[in-house]
Amino acid sequence: MSRSVSLTFTADDYVAANKLHAAAAYRSRRSLVILAAWALIYFGLLAAAHVYRWNSPMIVLVHFYVAALIVFIVVNYYLVAPISARRNFRMHKLFYQSPRLFHMFPKRVLTAEQIADIERCASHIVE
Repeated sequence: MSRSVSLTFTADDYVAANKLHAAAAYRSRRSLVILAAWALIYFGLLAAAHVYRWNSPMIVLVHFYVAALIVFIVVNYYLVAPISARRNFRMHKLFYQSPRLFHMFPKRVLTAEQIADIERCASHIVE
């Protein structure tokens, strides 16, 4: 069976691939450990606020701490990742070796048989 296919990637394909990469990074063990550390600090600050009877501005700062993390994740996923992906796509238009290298295969251009063949081959790859 021949495994050759001709693809033309668009900026939207690259943005979608970068967003998938970012989502996977947010679910990584390292990210979950960092998130757990943030949660422990947050709940520790809430406990301290209750025990030491902090005034309202201090409690607002504690809630701002969590809001800042949530805003950072959302802005990075919906704004920064697409903008940087489009800028990189416009500047390079070619894929090159870099620390964030991954291979894109937009499913919209492949047949069900080709997707199954790629998944079958990928399942045998050992990291």
